[in-house]
Amino acid sequence: MKGIKKNLNRLLTVDFLFRRTKYKNSVLLIRDDGIGDFLLFSGFLPLYKEFFLQKGLDLFLLVRKEVFPLANLYLQEDRIITLDKKLYYYSLSYRRNFLRKLLELSPACIVSSIHRSSEGDDIISLIGRGRITIGYEGEISIKRKNKRFLFDVFVESFDRKRVPVASKYNHVVYHERHFYSQLSNKKISLVECKPFIPLPKEENKIANHSYFSCIVGAGSFKRVYPTDKLAKVITFILKKTNFKCLLLGGEKDLQIASLLVNFLPPSLRDRIINLVGKTSLIESLLLIRDGILTIGNETGLVHASWIMEIPTIMIYGGGHFGRFLPLNRYGNVVYKRLDCYCCNWRCSYKETPVRCIASIKEEDIYQLVDKILKWSIRC
Repeated sequence: MKGIKKNLNRLLTVDFLFRRTKYKNSVLLIRDDGIGDFLLFSGFLPLYKEFFLQKGLDLFLLVRKEVFPLANLYLQEDRIITLDKKLYYYSLSYRRNFLRKLLELSPACIVSSIHRSSEGDDIISLIGRGRITIGYEGEISIKRKNKRFLFDVFVESFDRKRVPVASKYNHVVYHERHFYSQLSNKKISLVECKPFIPLPKEENKIANHSYFSCIVGAGSFKRVYPTDKLAKVITFILKKTNFKCLLLGGEKDLQIASLLVNFLPPSLRDRIINLVGKTSLIESLLLIRDGILTIGNETGLVHASWIMEIPTIMIYGGGHFGRFLPLNRYGNVVYKRLDCYCCNWRCSYKETPVRCIASIKEEDIYQLVDKILKWSIRC
């Protein structure tokens, strides 16, 4: 039923293909991906802004609604267009109003960067006719058959191989750098495009406590480290230190947090501060910034931690191994390499969580905790 409604709504907005407006001196940059993806892209935003400004074009950014508070740290609110992905496909009134807003913006140029999505392609097909549209040719390494290309200009991938070298993807920041260099005809170093988070200097709600942060969820439940194992890791840290443990996550992670607390020894539960589902995105970032260390699955808030130079332990799966690794010394990764690595998250095992996550031993995480605690003492 949902598929029928989705396709019907697409059909009922086909008239936007034939609407024409006078182009304005603006460019629309589409980044309708998740929080972690946006954070890894963040170092390029000032570069794009400066590049298009030199061309006499104002930069507008299209992001998902959940990413807006983060995007607003980098750009003014009136330069950000938010997209509710679900409503875009399943609410005809929302879809038409959204497309009308984009036509009013009437950008002379639409750029998709290296991120490709069905809604991004859909938007370009409906309002991009006659405009300069620029996108990336192909995925990070694996190419699909019958791939749609709706762009006038392609920036070719520098990695045309069908299988990642040594079962490892090239990092997404390397591809973004390649894209920007091809677009601007200017080579840049990794230092010039490194991710950053311009947080306000205000204190968080529990600034007087020494604590470590635990991010309990992930983008998919299949990629969440087993709750009983994570409870053992938290217990290990609590017994080794006098820190409190701060649990963070969204409303969808409430059940995970509840199970996690139940797995902990009763004598240690008074040192748990459970804020899952109770903080905004910016509040969560402030809390992570002031913590001793962070531990969690490969997700947006964990990426935020190492970007803000907080010692971080990232529990990492093999679906895109190498694509989203930390880029500085504060990011530590624990993983279990399997023969099926780099499956693009098309897991051949019918297990939850996926085998490459569930196979990670608590002892491997203990070793990283000891390493980080010793390093922190020396610093």
